[in-house]
Amino acid sequence: AEYMGDLSIVKRTVQAAVSEAFRTPEVLRLFASKQPDAIRARLHETDAQYQCNKITASEHRQRTLELLCALRGMNEDLTPEQSTFLEANITKELDSLNSTDAGPVKVQGLLSRAEAEISQIQRK
Repeated sequence: AEYMGDLSIVKRTVQAAVSEAFRTPEVLRLFASKQPDAIRARLHETDAQYQCNKITASEHRQRTLELLCALRGMNEDLTPEQSTFLEANITKELDSLNSTDAGPVKVQGLLSRAEAEISQIQRK
């Protein structure tokens, strides 16, 4: 019984991480259907939008982080620059997640969101 409880905790933690990493339904679908070329195309499009001032630096950072997480999650190779960007920005995200002010509340929200999104994907 204790093992099942631990397994449930691990499952929820993974679900929360997936939910937090993939905020855009399109990226979540591309990841779930294992389409790294489409994710790389979206990454290039995001860079182009930023260079043309169509999106803000914050939007660019968030979208790039999401896309690189998807590629890494599929064990795709990243450039050294992409790896550095990903590691630096994941650290910032984890620091904000672990802040004492909103930590438990935010994690519970992530769990609920992750469960809903995974249920949606499983129904498709």
